[in-house]
Amino acid sequence: ATTSISTSHGRYVRAKKARGVRRGRWRTYAEIGGLNVDPGTAREAMRWAAETAGHVAELLVRTHANVSSGVADDAALLVWTAGAAAALQGAKTGAEKDRGMELRLPERYDPEASAAFFARKPVLVLTRAMTLGMEAAGFLLQLWIDENVARDRSETTERLRAKQCRELAVRCGPTYVKVCQALSIRSDLLRPAYLEAFAGLQDDCPPFPTPLARAIMDKELREAGQGTVEQVFSTISDEPIAAASLGQVYRATLKETGKAVAVKVQRPDVLESICLDLHLLRMIVPIWREKRRINTDLVGLVDEWALRFIDELNYSKEAANATAFSAAIKQRELNAVTVAEVIEPYSTKRMLTTEWINGKRLDRSTEPDVPKLCGAALNCYLLMLLDTGVLHSDPHPGNLMRTTDGRLCILDWGLVTEVTEEQQYAIINYIVHLVSRNYESVPRDLVKLGFIPEGKEKQTEDEGVVGTLSSVFRQLAAGGGAKKLNVEQVASEMRGLVDSYGNIFRIPSYFAYILRTFTILEGIGLQRDPDYTIVQECYPYLARRLFTDDDPRAKAALQEMLYQHGRFNAKRLRRLAGEFQSFTETTMSSKELAEASKKELILSPAVKELLSILLDTKGNYLQEMLLDELVAVVDAFGKESVLRVGRSPAGQLAAGMLQRFEATGPLQSLFAPILLPGQVAASFVKFDERDEAALETGQAMYELFEPTILQALETDDIQKLSRDRLERFLEGVPELSEYVPGLNAIVLRFNQKLFSRLWQRATGSVTEVQYYRTPTE
Repeated sequence: ATTSISTSHGRYVRAKKARGVRRGRWRTYAEIGGLNVDPGTAREAMRWAAETAGHVAELLVRTHANVSSGVADDAALLVWTAGAAAALQGAKTGAEKDRGMELRLPERYDPEASAAFFARKPVLVLTRAMTLGMEAAGFLLQLWIDENVARDRSETTERLRAKQCRELAVRCGPTYVKVCQALSIRSDLLRPAYLEAFAGLQDDCPPFPTPLARAIMDKELREAGQGTVEQVFSTISDEPIAAASLGQVYRATLKETGKAVAVKVQRPDVLESICLDLHLLRMIVPIWREKRRINTDLVGLVDEWALRFIDELNYSKEAANATAFSAAIKQRELNAVTVAEVIEPYSTKRMLTTEWINGKRLDRSTEPDVPKLCGAALNCYLLMLLDTGVLHSDPHPGNLMRTTDGRLCILDWGLVTEVTEEQQYAIINYIVHLVSRNYESVPRDLVKLGFIPEGKEKQTEDEGVVGTLSSVFRQLAAGGGAKKLNVEQVASEMRGLVDSYGNIFRIPSYFAYILRTFTILEGIGLQRDPDYTIVQECYPYLARRLFTDDDPRAKAALQEMLYQHGRFNAKRLRRLAGEFQSFTETTMSSKELAEASKKELILSPAVKELLSILLDTKGNYLQEMLLDELVAVVDAFGKESVLRVGRSPAGQLAAGMLQRFEATGPLQSLFAPILLPGQVAASFVKFDERDEAALETGQAMYELFEPTILQALETDDIQKLSRDRLERFLEGVPELSEYVPGLNAIVLRFNQKLFSRLWQRATGSVTEVQYYRTPTE
């Protein structure tokens, strides 16, 4: 900053001499326009004015080659004069407002405090706005010339512009580097040249000087009571191993234990730079919202992003987030994922020390288990979103590493967002409707998630809205990202909605980081598979959650998933069972999978976990649903058998005798021992479309699961299976013995349900047995 001011001040002095302006005391300038402020404040104001003038002159010369140095000096003098007056006025206003108080930026984002802080620095705000505007204008002008004048679309020019865009982001600071990081893996949104240029920003930003970093480390360690860098570390790298937008990392060795560690140090004065950009955004977005008539609370979105962004600067919070996540995945046995252990004694707000992780970035690894780890990453993030409620919101490839032992390590826990339980279940329902292609229910989900403004909820029930959204979401769920979308069709359909109903959508502020996180994850998937569909990749976690969650909201979601138009969908059950196994295998570490394969288990860990749910002695909702369906199948099969017998000559004779017995009236009770079986049989004969549906369900379940059963029993025909072969199979699978109590409990419950059903039919105590579910029941 001092160098910049000195350079700018020199240009301003040359401009003064060119116009014969006499050098005066700072107090003289402080009295311009009758502003009575102290000389120190005046000196600061003049220096900011000089810096502004210097920036303008330098930008004019750099951006427009035909601008002479004299013209630049004239412009600098003009800006200096206006800037000096504005700075002094701002200084006086701020001093009168906060006399006797030192105004500082809070460590926790506060838009009002930030606005008050920058009200004292109007020239700083003006300088930043002009700098950003002119920097961006120069680059955008070059793009416009390429497209409309030179008509140069060559690969060489595109690479040059991509490099310039990256340099522009670095010059503009951490806020814009963060934006480019998020875009760097969106192969469906950016061309390859820009993806390649932005990729380096993930962990290869320009570093700040190591002596300055060492000074910060010394200060932080002393304040923590741990001594100096030399007293804590036996070795530390001379240069940073990686440099990011907010800090840079050194490799060191702890003197006390000899353990290799990573030491992250925060960039100096980064708080003011970020807060200034956010302050400018807050000034701009209301104008944009009004001009574009947008429902979304753009200021709220900026504040939500700002809150998380500023929290990233507090490394103590980052350490707490990482430690909490580590405990959560251990509790849930998510062994394919890990996190670097925090070394708490040597971690502060501006310095973070963690264990050193050996490995390679996930997107650069060529190991064969990388696709599995990509699946583990998505399952892990779904677990964070829908289970722990604390979502890591910065999953760019630089923060996802494959360790040497084949696990996924998630780095950089500074940026997280919290999700409430109500929001979690609303998102679960939304995912259920997407994966089951029930797009007609999506508008109701959008209302619950807060995407529809208050007062416009009823419009989402209109057939036009439902039809349009169904079409859009059907395309989105097809996979391939933005490249595979029919953009013209989607744009036309959305314009039609706006024309008919007005702008009925908004993005709730809490959802902004969720969208960002899964947009980045989708980008990682698209890099490996152009047809990647994140919606379908949610299936494994969804299956596990619906099979194991006893909350009524999860039960309702499972019910809706398995029943389509009131009929049981056996194919979905089969897929859910398969995806459940996929989740278990994906979340196991490579070491666990290797050990399981060495043991040559007939029952894989995934199958065993599924059996533990299906054969749970305590029972669960999934078990009850399947038992009800099995009872319905057996009941229908029994009816069909009796009906088949009834059509035979002997059956016709028995039916005639039953009618004669029923005509005996009051004497009927005398023949109860004879009549009761007949009445049971008569009730069986009432075969309707529901019984037909049950038989179809039974047949579908048998056809779906038969190959798996035959493979396990090593036979090609279940009817050829001998008792000896079955006994040998059971003897060869000793782990099955642990499921015997559960199997006995299920058989008992099945018999109870079947007997209850037959008794109710026989006695007529109910007119109709309700055993078919619909999504609303």
